[in-house]
Amino acid sequence: MKKVFFIAAFVLVVIGCRKEESFPDEPVIETVSFRISGDTLAQWVFSFTDGDGNLGSDNDADTNYFQSLYLSSPAIDTSYQLGAERIPKVNTSGITKGIEGEITKFIELDLFLFAPTDTVYFTAKVVDQAGNESNEIRTPRFTLTPTIVYQD
Repeated sequence: MKKVFFIAAFVLVVIGCRKEESFPDEPVIETVSFRISGDTLAQWVFSFTDGDGNLGSDNDADTNYFQSLYLSSPAIDTSYQLGAERIPKVNTSGITKGIEGEITKFIELDLFLFAPTDTVYFTAKVVDQAGNESNEIRTPRFTLTPTIVYQD
């Protein structure tokens, strides 16, 4: 009986001493993958952490995801803010600390005229409800005809 009690107490101590992950209050994002399907669609998956757990919004009028397009060639080097979107509120019920997860964005490439450019890439950042801005991430540079992705 003493052995069972000792093992149970040991397991409880080990579980109780496990350190919960803590994240900074500002969101941190990181590219997980970027894939181009054919000539018209790109899939960008990125991970996020947010220490105060307030990433996303239920309000349709809120904007918290910002994406830019960069075009580069010998004749042009410019960027375009593609507008802002809303990341839906992340369900935090039962979570006492920060949150983490993945977001998948689909980009319709045929909406952009890339003809005069050599390379293209996108950047993104997110902002949580407290106004904390994340780091900025970017996709690899790529061309569309033929589709070539540069790992940089």
